[in-house]
Amino acid sequence: MNYAQAVAARGKYAEASRLLDPLAYSPRPSGMRDAALALKKRFDAEAIKKKSPSTVP
Repeated sequence: MNYAQAVAARGKYAEASRLLDPLAYSPRPSGMRDAALALKKRFDAEAIKKKSPSTVP
């Protein structure tokens, strides 16, 4: 999970999100899985924001 955060810090949110997939979609419930899902949700939102054109002139 630390590596995914480091990748996201470089602005590569989509890549960071993909790195979390094995942990986030684990069939076994755990605190780490919940944390990975939350982080993945945040990274996905940032990736979408990064793709969207700016509305500020």
